[in-house]
Amino acid sequence: MLNEHYDISNLGCKITLKDRATNQTISVTDLEQKEGLEHFNTMQKNQQVIKLLNEANGFVLLGDMIYPEQKFLTKSKKDDVGVTLDYMDKWKQRLECGWNLFYKSLQSIGMLKITNSGNNSNLRFGNDNQKSNFYLYDNAELLAGNHSFDVDVYDEEKYIKALSSFSKQNPYISMDKETFGAAAQKSLVFTYTPKFITITYPEFKIQFLDFDSHLIACLRGDAVAYKECNKWNPSVIPYNDAVEYGKRFAEALEKFEPDSESYKVWRVMRAHHPPLNTEDGDAMFYFTPVKLGPGKNLSVFEVMKAKKVNLFLGSHIHNGQVVAYPYSRVYKNPVASCVEPNVERWGCFKVEPNVFSKNPVYQSVCENNLIYNLPVKDRTDPSQVNDMLYIFITGNSGRIYDSLREGKKSDGILMWSRATQIAPKKYNYGFSYYRFSKYQVEAEFYEVADEGRVLNKAATFVVKEGKLPDIKSMENFMNNKCKQ
Repeated sequence: MLNEHYDISNLGCKITLKDRATNQTISVTDLEQKEGLEHFNTMQKNQQVIKLLNEANGFVLLGDMIYPEQKFLTKSKKDDVGVTLDYMDKWKQRLECGWNLFYKSLQSIGMLKITNSGNNSNLRFGNDNQKSNFYLYDNAELLAGNHSFDVDVYDEEKYIKALSSFSKQNPYISMDKETFGAAAQKSLVFTYTPKFITITYPEFKIQFLDFDSHLIACLRGDAVAYKECNKWNPSVIPYNDAVEYGKRFAEALEKFEPDSESYKVWRVMRAHHPPLNTEDGDAMFYFTPVKLGPGKNLSVFEVMKAKKVNLFLGSHIHNGQVVAYPYSRVYKNPVASCVEPNVERWGCFKVEPNVFSKNPVYQSVCENNLIYNLPVKDRTDPSQVNDMLYIFITGNSGRIYDSLREGKKSDGILMWSRATQIAPKKYNYGFSYYRFSKYQVEAEFYEVADEGRVLNKAATFVVKEGKLPDIKSMENFMNNKCKQ
């Protein structure tokens, strides 16, 4: 038999098990000492970060927020000291512990309000087991990642669905949110996505499509193929529910509005999985048909191309990077023919500004304040028939980094990537910040250094209409970059 102990002091969320027979203690997981919230909290205490947060009209927390460490679930039922380690309740309690701590962090930066008279929730807050109400400001969005399926997706669902909306509207803009019926069905989507958000200014619009990429990732065939694709996940959304979600996602994709000569629309998709992945290969469900039932296929990338989605904000990869892709290209999967050395490298990869047809150059010491211009189609120039997609990946916000890769495993053009290691398993962490206007979008990547005391602006990427990079040069480079 076991004694289980949960210690959430100092944002630790430590779980230890004690075998009564042997008196041996086993530490299952410790968020304080391993990839915990300390990095997130260090960033949010920086005065320059606070200034940026106060200036922002909206926030999005994108990617895996709570890691249940499901590897313990797959251990042998009996370990070396005869202790059973696969009790599901233990990891469900860890989810509750982790989400309560995370919400406390969000409260400290003004994204969340917590009251201790909980009637709308069964969530407990703090060490006193007191029920609490959680209110998320309506200018903030949570988009969880694939690790929500590590234990029990429906158990994690209740922590996100416990959030009540709290109005914090900006009087100078108009915001509309449409959820396509997903919120009404418990078994569909715990993050209430797909969600289509339109923000209207007098001279331009921003349209965001937020969706759970993990739900469509395994819709490659029938129910049997879906089950096989999900075999590594302890928790799986039922096949029919995933198909229904995919249909709603397809409907949401069609909501993007076109530009006019006098009115600009910035079309943006946000999800955990980016289409192009320089670490372990591209996410093929964007480029191959998503199966939505007999005779019903969705080609996500083709719809993105038709709708002229210029910006994709993703996570998944554990570093920061920017990838370019011309919509004129017919996708080619380079994984089978391209091998990249598995060498651990920290620092940066970058191309020179305005260069779209060369492999990036590695630097062990990163430069700051880089500026890149990323052109998209000029809507007033009828001679332009092509357009560009730019993928911004913010995977450097708290978890151990992935070693840098040169980008040869992806069909995309790696413009820049950064993962700064300052000591073994110790890193500088960061975030990205986006400024939209009628004429351009400025995507800024920041890095918090010196134990949170210094904020560096690593790079700024300016997306605006103009002359596109030479299509033939990009195509030639992409076809031959594995040979370079």
